[in-house]
Amino acid sequence: MDKLFKIKFRGKEFVASTQNLHTLQVLVSTTSDSNDLPQLSMVGHGDYRDKTTPIEQHTWILENLEIGDSFKFDLLESGEITPPIEVMKIGTYVERCSFCGKRKNEVQLLIKSERPIPAHICNECVVICMRVIQEEGTKKS
Repeated sequence: MDKLFKIKFRGKEFVASTQNLHTLQVLVSTTSDSNDLPQLSMVGHGDYRDKTTPIEQHTWILENLEIGDSFKFDLLESGEITPPIEVMKIGTYVERCSFCGKRKNEVQLLIKSERPIPAHICNECVVICMRVIQEEGTKKS
């Protein structure tokens, strides 16, 4: 069943529908660069588990946050949907390592998580992770 969500930010209201989408996310995030301002985003995307249909990503809001900003997020029973500011075709899903980006056919083994948004790690990245764990363990000893 489709759901409607409304986010109110700086006097503007955005209403998003989950119609034809698998996931709808409201995120407050920043990059590792300390100069970047945090961003507020409301993004939905198709089902990554469906490997035959091209995935679309819909973006309703992508705004820099400033000190003192606030937003309100509500579930609605009905309302007029705000058109997304961007609809991006991601393409069909391709299994690849979430760490190095190599495709399944480029590595010996690709281990898959069973989470709603899939994550994978290849055998080569596992070796690197094991090396890091061993090095960190010897530093603490």
